[in-house]
Amino acid sequence: MAQILVIEDEIHALNLVCSILERKGYSTHATTTGQDGILYCQSHPELKAVILDFNLNDICGTAVIQAIRSKNLQLPIVITTGYGDDPDVQACLKIPNVCLLHKPYEIKVLLKLVHDLISLEF
Repeated sequence: MAQILVIEDEIHALNLVCSILERKGYSTHATTTGQDGILYCQSHPELKAVILDFNLNDICGTAVIQAIRSKNLQLPIVITTGYGDDPDVQACLKIPNVCLLHKPYEIKVLLKLVHDLISLEF
């Protein structure tokens, strides 16, 4: 069972994404802060993907991605944001294995993206 970390500071969205992923057979770990997400990534090399709300309350998405990349160069990261044109988001999309899921998004699009990312061999 593939494990996915979901970092989202909106509790309703966090619970909804985790619930949907779990119903599709994925194991999830949920956190509402970037700092907790970074720590979790560093201690759980079995993770297969991260779904990251780019605009967190505690730390910017760029810093989260950089911290994750410092320990795991290949882990796929899905940025979720309603501000896909933001220069910081665009800069992060140049990092290998980082992609964008523009909010609001359809659940079927999220599930296909997660499936496709986890199916890749790194």
